[in-house]
Amino acid sequence: MPLLRADFGILEAYTPSRAATPLPCPVVACCAHGDNRVSPEQLMAWAALSAEGEFREVMFHTTPLPWSTPHRYLVETPGVFQRFLARECTELLCHMNAAVPKPATVAPAAATMPPPPPPPAPHAASTSMPATSTSIETSTNVAGALSLPELLAEAKCHDRAPLVHSSSVSEWVALLKRDGRPAFLKMLVSLGFEKLSERQAITNALGRAQREGRV
Repeated sequence: MPLLRADFGILEAYTPSRAATPLPCPVVACCAHGDNRVSPEQLMAWAALSAEGEFREVMFHTTPLPWSTPHRYLVETPGVFQRFLARECTELLCHMNAAVPKPATVAPAAATMPPPPPPPAPHAASTSMPATSTSIETSTNVAGALSLPELLAEAKCHDRAPLVHSSSVSEWVALLKRDGRPAFLKMLVSLGFEKLSERQAITNALGRAQREGRV
């Protein structure tokens, strides 16, 4: 009884000790398939503490022991989560190391450096092209490169492509930025993505594409 009273006291009286402002780091909410002790709404609530595009959900497949439930996947089958955590930490460390500025190299003395070669003569056909044509063309090729069928294929929902024939990735990104993740998930439900696993996979694939600059 004292243990139960303490648990219910925490549930009734708990208030966060910090303001609900985005954390300065990515947030990953983990759960096991079939865990009926964590609702999708509880899992998605962590998105409120993450910056835009820095939240994702990861679901683990587990086979609980006969007397247990999927809620205890961290205790009974920790290997899958440990490998996931090791991979995430490795990627984070690589990203941090890449962000550290490298020491500047000292240039040789000016007297020992050969004079720079003269610039090549402009091609006659390029005189009418604007100076930024290359960068504009590059950005045009990159932006919007990901189509909805490709996004659904990455989320392993390619067989659901007929449901979104009248949508586009840019519309989905705009909705996600404007109205937030709950509205985006509600839109997926209205399109016919009734499985939670499908909605999570699509949202994760879209977030990954945003981080990689493919949308």
